[in-house]
Formats: sequence, structure tokens, C-alpha cells
Amino acid sequence: MWKRDRKLKGHEIQALLLECHRAVEESAQAALSMISQPESENSLTYPPGELLNGKEIAALRKLSDDPILQSALRKIMKDVAAYPLFHLFALLDGVGDPQGTTDWSGARLFRSGDEQSPMLHDEFFGSFRAWEENRHLKNPDDTRRIQ
Repeated sequence: MWKRDRKLKGHEIQALLLECHRAVEESAQAALSMISQPESENSLTYPPGELLNGKEIAALRKLSDDPILQSALRKIMKDVAAYPLFHLFALLDGVGDPQGTTDWSGARLFRSGDEQSPMLHDEFFGSFRAWEENRHLKNPDDTRRIQ
């Protein structure tokens, strides 16, 4: 049983960070697998509801035979996957501010047995539409908006 609102210990923080690195590597490998075998239009999880079309799948198939290109893509994908984690940690540490805020002082992670707390991994995908709408309101010419 977890103690309520107990600060994370050093080894727990280390375990969390190591898991983030593992997830970055795993996501790059999964993305390369999608490139080598882009059979399914439904293999994307983000953004919610976005699919690869037939032309995109055909183009990805052309990339799958080049090992140098795959190596370069793996490096780029790991960099792209790591940035949001680094940014999140900077926000939690209070050394960055969420856009639109000026009084952010950071946050701390605690182990908690409070079942009423929101589950951030669930809230993440649910918050996509709000982010998308906010992005569009700030830049109405942004054509990446999902219809």
C-alpha cells in the first residue's frame, strides 16, 4: 500500500526516467516498423482519428529498403519523441512556462493512493481537441487542422 502524497525517492525517479528513455526507443522502433510495413491505415494513435491514406502508405513503402535512411529516421524519431518529455519535465521543474501562463511555478510528482486524481495518460488523448482548437484560434491559417 502506498503512502498518500509521499515524495518520490531517488530510485523511483530514476526508474521513471529510465522508462521514459525505453519508451522513446520503443516508439522509434515502432515507427520504423510502420515505415517498413505500412499495411494498416489504422496504426496511428496520435493525433486521435488521424489515418494514413493510400498515397502515404505507398510513399512509406519506398523508404523501407534503405538502411542508411532508416538509421537517420531512427535518430530523428528518437529526438522528436524525447522533446515532449524533456519539455514536460522542464514544466514540472518550473524552469519553463506553459504557453499562455505567466505565473507557473512548476509541480512535483508524488506517489499517491488518491483514486480521485485524474489519470494523465487518459487525459492526454482526451485533451487533443482542445489543444487543436487553441492552436487554430491562435493561427487561423494553420491548415493542419483535422476536420
